[in-house]
Amino acid sequence: MSEIEISVLDPRSWARARVVRLAALTADPDAYGVRAEGEAKLSEVQWRERVARDLWVVATLNGSDVAVMSVAPTVPALVEATCPVDPLTCAWAYGCWVAPEMRGQRIPAKFIEFLDHLAPERGWTNLGLGVFVQNLRAKRVYERIGFRVLTDPLESLHRPGTFFQPMFRPVAD
Repeated sequence: MSEIEISVLDPRSWARARVVRLAALTADPDAYGVRAEGEAKLSEVQWRERVARDLWVVATLNGSDVAVMSVAPTVPALVEATCPVDPLTCAWAYGCWVAPEMRGQRIPAKFIEFLDHLAPERGWTNLGLGVFVQNLRAKRVYERIGFRVLTDPLESLHRPGTFFQPMFRPVAD
C-alpha cells in the first residue's frame, strides 16, 4: 500500500473539502450534528470561508482524500463554560471521518500527530473534541490517542436530545 499523506487544505481546495465532508455525512450520518442535505446546499463562497476559517486536514492515498478532520482555533462557546483547560489555547477538532475501507490504518492518530507539530506555532497547548456518547468506537479511538474525559456530556445544539462527550489531551512535545 502507498503512503498516506496528511496535509492542510487551503480555500482554493474548497471542492476537495466539500467532497470529503459530504462523503462523511453520507456514509456515517449519525456521527455528526449536521446532515449532508444541508451541507450540500452551501455555496462555493461559503465553502471557501469555512476552509479559510478552520484547518481542514485531509489524509490522501494515491491522489484520493480518504479522511478529514477539521480544527477550530478555540473551543466552541457551548464547551467553553465547562472547559477544564484554557479555551484560548485549546484547538477544537471536529468532523473527523475515515473512509470505511481505510479504518484501522491509525489515521486519527496521524491527524493528531500532525496537529501536535502545528500546535506550537499556533499557540495551542491542548486539543479538544466531542464524541456523541453513543459512539463508543470513536471514543475508544480517541482514548488510545491520549484524549481523556474531563467534563460531563453536553447536549448538542444541532441535535437536541443527543449528548456529546467533550474530550481533551495535552499537545505532545
